[in-house]
Amino acid sequence: MGRVGYVRRSESDWRRLIEEWAQSGQSQEAFCASRGLALSSLCNWRRKLKGESVSSPESPPREAAGFIELTAPVASD
Repeated sequence: MGRVGYVRRSESDWRRLIEEWAQSGQSQEAFCASRGLALSSLCNWRRKLKGESVSSPESPPREAAGFIELTAPVASD
């Protein structure tokens, strides 16, 4: 027996849905409820597509994470 209400969506469908959500002004929960989407699916696809966009030509390259040295301020007398 299959899942009730399950719809297989393509990557392009999710890109479109995420763009619609971003422009809707709704919370993720409200958007998903109004479209009959699972919130977990929207979150998973946002994370997956965000990871891809890091290397896309339209976004600037990100610097590698690293460490910086922090020093405590010197107390003045």
